[in-house]
Amino acid sequence: MRRQGASGESLSVLRTEFKEGNGFDDRSTAFFNILCEVYGLTSSSVGRATLTEPPLQVWPVNTLLNYTETVNGVSFKMIRVQGGTFTIGCAGELEGDCEHRKIPAPEVTLSDYSIGETVVTVGQFKVFVESTGYMTMAEKKGWSWVWKGDWVKDPNKNWRHDARGNLRSISEHNHPVLHVSWNDAVEFCGWLSAETKKAYRLPTEAEWEFAARGGRNSRGYKYSGSNDIEEVAWHRYNSGTQTHAVKEKKGNELGLYDMSGNVWEWCSDWIGAYISGSQRNPTGPADGNYRVRRGGDWRGYPERCQVSFRAYDHPTFCNFYIGFRLASH
Repeated sequence: MRRQGASGESLSVLRTEFKEGNGFDDRSTAFFNILCEVYGLTSSSVGRATLTEPPLQVWPVNTLLNYTETVNGVSFKMIRVQGGTFTIGCAGELEGDCEHRKIPAPEVTLSDYSIGETVVTVGQFKVFVESTGYMTMAEKKGWSWVWKGDWVKDPNKNWRHDARGNLRSISEHNHPVLHVSWNDAVEFCGWLSAETKKAYRLPTEAEWEFAARGGRNSRGYKYSGSNDIEEVAWHRYNSGTQTHAVKEKKGNELGLYDMSGNVWEWCSDWIGAYISGSQRNPTGPADGNYRVRRGGDWRGYPERCQVSFRAYDHPTFCNFYIGFRLASH
């Protein structure tokens, strides 16, 4: 992650104003408070402080750009991500923990975009199906993979069911939707776009990782929001072999939940090797056989919940551990 510290010159100017009692306007006061937080200073110590480069730039998150979309009685909260530049894949904080699927690429630059606060839930997907009569891939095939201590090809299992193949109760409609293919997720985005007159889609792989890292507010964590996986993720050793309601764990620096663990999340890209050279708003290979999924899941090992870990599946594949999250420009 590219980190830029506030300049010593800027702090020097503010220090001079503070010492001379010139007073700050509202903008200067806000900037002064941010700089004090970055450098670990207080107003009383500014005059005598010795500057050292901070570990990262603190970017105030403009929550006014977040918004909630409501359609047919269900709401989707979208978090605005300010664009920036970062190294996709196995960046510096993970170099001692790399695998072949996390080989780093040069810098990627992204424009501003919005991304779902949570993955799409059973209740949200239910409204889509009831509004359109849509049949998912699992319904068309007449089966989906479920987990019963091992993979089981179970008939008549679909988005209405949990990971073990049990029919979801209403109390579980705040869990991530399962048994949905990449194609199903794209159809959902198309429906929401038509209903709202806004362009919803799956996030690109680069957008997903930048957001999972915390965007410009990233603190370089291994998992999305913490180096302690227990704070932020449901995984193999704490999930009780099942999904959990969204937002039960701590959010990351942007206020995004479950980007590590709980369920894998479909991205829009075809899987492919990272392309050398700096890129702007990459969308992955032009074609391929498998789509990217990110984030790890409730039955996966902790290392698969790392923000840089890559995996993939066929776009028609559906099972007990993959869901999806919305994105828009």
